[in-house]
Amino acid sequence: TWQGEVLYSFGWGLSYTKVSYTPPSGAADSVHLHTDTLAHLPSDTVVASFAVAITNVGTMTSDCVVLGFLVPLDRSARRPRQVLFDFTRLPAIAPGESRSAVLALSLAQLVRVDSARDAWLEPGVYTVLLGDVVAPAVAALHVKGPAALASSMAWTQRVGI
Repeated sequence: TWQGEVLYSFGWGLSYTKVSYTPPSGAADSVHLHTDTLAHLPSDTVVASFAVAITNVGTMTSDCVVLGFLVPLDRSARRPRQVLFDFTRLPAIAPGESRSAVLALSLAQLVRVDSARDAWLEPGVYTVLLGDVVAPAVAALHVKGPAALASSMAWTQRVGI
């Protein structure tokens, strides 16, 4: 796994305008989940949704691709530095126009598969980045409880393990 500094992050650049990303008013800034309630669900179950408001603050009409990244706060964990969990494209946002997007996080994106091909759901705290890699809106995800084996047959068949 690459441990050095990245020169250009995934999703950087290639825009004709400037866009701002903010959490919508009234949106929760953190989501709390528990391993005991998640471990027996199918892998494609949406376990959290994150809303973000997008405003074109530039001078040109442009499409906008809204990215959702999950970043574990515990860098010692055996996890990628960040995971792209969802994205959506909003076409032709005019200067001054605002729109909203909702990105969905599925259970499969929270598990870690070990060398024995067991899928583990582990507790942890994550930063959720919504928008782009330059100036995203930020939320938090807290997964509490003991480490749990995601062992249901429906789960393992869907992820092919």
